[in-house]
Amino acid sequence: MLVNDLKTLCHSIIMKKSIIFFTTFVLFLLEAIFHFCIGKADNGDKGYIHWPNCKEWMQIVLVLTVFSVANSYCAEALNKWV
Repeated sequence: MLVNDLKTLCHSIIMKKSIIFFTTFVLFLLEAIFHFCIGKADNGDKGYIHWPNCKEWMQIVLVLTVFSVANSYCAEALNKWV
């Protein structure tokens, strides 16, 4: 009985953090790409959509992953605190 309750609790915590992580990641990825295109357009290439190259994609994904993980832990801690 206790093992099943513990499994359910762990599954619930993991699912909450996963949902927060993925929603943060996807929304901020869209924002990052939008800002990337604006920044490239400010360099004089107006009217064109510029996609990040492989190195830039890796940098964006790395930063978003770090902050998405941090956000999921902060949201979980604040949820317990409130």
